[in-house]
Amino acid sequence: MSATLLPNAEQQFLDANGKPLAGGSVYFYIPLTTTFKNTWQDSAQTILNTNPVILDAAGRAIIWGSGSYRQVVYDQFNNLVWDQTTEDSTGGLIGNYIDVRYVAGTDFTPGTTTTLPLPSSPGSIDNTWIFFDAAYQANDQVSSIVGTTLTFVSPIPVGVDEVNIKIGSSVAIGTPGNGSVGDAQLAWGPTLRRNFASIAALRAAPGNISSAFVESYYTGGTSYQGPYDVNTSDTTSADNGGSIIVDSLGRRWYMNSNPDWFVEQFGAKGDGSTDDTAAIQAAITALPNRGGVVRFEGKQYNITASLVAGNGNAGSTSSTKNGVKLIGQGGGFGTAPTPATQIFAAASIAGPMLKFSGEMSDVTLENIEFYGNLNASIGVEFNAVSGLLMRRCQIAQFLNTGLYILAGNAPTGNYNIINEFHQVVTTSTNNGHQGLLMDGDYTDSNDTWLTQFFTCRFDTTSATGAIAAYFKFVDSCSFHRCHMTGNNTGGVGLSGCFGAYFNAVGNNGFPSGLAFYDCSILSTFVNETTDKIRVNYFYGYGTYDNEAIPTHPNLKGITDQGIVFNGLCDPTSQSISSTAVGYVETLTFNTTTNAVLPAGGTWEYDIILANAGVVNGRGSGVQPGGSVIDTSGNTKYMSVKRVS
Repeated sequence: MSATLLPNAEQQFLDANGKPLAGGSVYFYIPLTTTFKNTWQDSAQTILNTNPVILDAAGRAIIWGSGSYRQVVYDQFNNLVWDQTTEDSTGGLIGNYIDVRYVAGTDFTPGTTTTLPLPSSPGSIDNTWIFFDAAYQANDQVSSIVGTTLTFVSPIPVGVDEVNIKIGSSVAIGTPGNGSVGDAQLAWGPTLRRNFASIAALRAAPGNISSAFVESYYTGGTSYQGPYDVNTSDTTSADNGGSIIVDSLGRRWYMNSNPDWFVEQFGAKGDGSTDDTAAIQAAITALPNRGGVVRFEGKQYNITASLVAGNGNAGSTSSTKNGVKLIGQGGGFGTAPTPATQIFAAASIAGPMLKFSGEMSDVTLENIEFYGNLNASIGVEFNAVSGLLMRRCQIAQFLNTGLYILAGNAPTGNYNIINEFHQVVTTSTNNGHQGLLMDGDYTDSNDTWLTQFFTCRFDTTSATGAIAAYFKFVDSCSFHRCHMTGNNTGGVGLSGCFGAYFNAVGNNGFPSGLAFYDCSILSTFVNETTDKIRVNYFYGYGTYDNEAIPTHPNLKGITDQGIVFNGLCDPTSQSISSTAVGYVETLTFNTTTNAVLPAGGTWEYDIILANAGVVNGRGSGVQPGGSVIDTSGNTKYMSVKRVS
């Protein structure tokens, strides 16, 4: 390693004649200002110099500095020696500044000269600093700068010995000394964001910072928060705890993000003990009218009051907010030991844990378990919602209703319509509950209709007096491979439990047009007075788990064993459409009609006898055409084939 020349340990200042500047004064400022800037007596910057630094009898002093300085030197009689920009030895270049000195009698005539030539064009008066002796001259003392010619408003005054002009637009400070750069020395903005540890720290941000990055909502937290910028055009918005933060100076900091955020960014902790109600509600409420996404991590979020999405009343006031999407990381299906995302009722909640209050549209709810903890009356309620998608959600241990789908009030049009539910499960041990309740406002003709369910399960479990699925003012809805079931030990409808309950009272003609495809339903019950249900259909009605086949004449269908019930394709008489050899057809005969083979030739047959949906006989054989096969009071289902 090679050696280098060492600079003097002490600085010595000389006058114009080369003599030591004994007793002189040296002032240090931030460049281009009159703001003092510190120097030190040691390189560790622990012992401050006075400002000004007073030189000894040899014109010496120990001066350590960091970065660039405006250095102003006076002799012991307070005569200006120089006013120049300087910097520490590691500072590198000093930008494009030029210092120019003009001397009276040589470069100008006091009282006469109004123009001075410049060594280069500054381009703008803002890029010049003019001093008459030590007195700074404001911009209004300059008439014009044209190229390299500077013209004053009036002649340089009599008595001025020197004119000093600084020209330039930038200063390079090199590598700043340790600890010498802080908030005040940096130009904070979108390119250089000030880092804050928490939202609380952002609320205390200094006024010269307008762009920031917040590490987490709470100091030391692990959740991501993100970038923020001051919105100078907003002076009225309230602090919503997440996407808009109002600091101590009254400025509005906007989260630099699309409306797609986690509830943690509004202060939720999800630790299974903190009450996260306010934080989750704030995240939902902060969504703009066009909607957005509120996300949940794989945690347990405790709530103590209802959460509400949408600001309508399901009547005369529609929601101004639509497109709301609440998305978790999983509802805990199958063998998962705990749900990935769980919203937990930690206290008594008289209404729903979550309510969508319309009329509103384009709603999504997915990958969340709502655990009522036998505290919440209702799990999830949709009130006058259309274009809904709910999937992979569980609703458990509620008191009264798991999934409540309710159309709105007047005016007509506040329906629940064009909605889909996939892999939704409700289950509770509370007696007398309803896993699914679908209804509307009969008086105002607002029903729940055109809604589909796929692979859903509504389970009364061990509860008594419970209903898996309850239907009232409902029309044209379908269920595909769904279960409406529960504890069936000891027979159908244990302790008053039902799989599907059809209630026409108060809404004559409904439920109507419900279709159940390949569903397993514990049992059915129809509640009628003078109000009657219309026809509802079952295709592939499950019977393998002791389900009771419906007996009401307007609950029509066919079982998974091919048994047709309650008049679905059940004529009082039926004739064959062809008598050709090899022709096969299925014939159905009601309880008062004999089962008779078609006339002519010889027929092979297979007959099933059923009474009240229960198979009580089966037979087969070959008989001549016209033979009477059965005369009993059963419904008869006979497959026939002409063999000759």
